[in-house]
Amino acid sequence: MDPDSDFEIECTYDDVLRKIGRNLLLFQQAELQLRSLTILQPRRPTEKDAAELREALVLVVEERSHLVHDSLSELMPDTLENYRSLARNLDRQREKILPSIKRLLGGGMTVSNS
Repeated sequence: MDPDSDFEIECTYDDVLRKIGRNLLLFQQAELQLRSLTILQPRRPTEKDAAELREALVLVVEERSHLVHDSLSELMPDTLENYRSLARNLDRQREKILPSIKRLLGGGMTVSNS
C-alpha cells in the first residue's frame, strides 16, 4: 500500500472509533435518564406515555446490543471500504435512535450533533 492509503485508512479508522464512542454515549445518556425517571417520577405516566417510553427503550436496547455485539466485529478486516461502510452504518444508527433517545431524555439533557 502507498502511504496515502495507509493515512486514509488510519483517519477513517479514527472516525469510526469516534462514532462508536458518540453512539455509546447516546445510549448511556438514555440509560441514565431512564434510571432517573424510575426513581424521581413524581406521577405515574399515562398508558400512552408508558407505551411510548417502552417503545423507545426497546429500540435503544436493540440498537445498543447491535453496536456492542455486532458492529464492533465489523472492524476486521481493516480495509478502507470496511471502515467507510461501518462509519455509514454508525451514522444511520445514530439517526435511527436519536428520536427515541430525545424522547427518553425529555429535554432534560442535550444530545450532541456531532
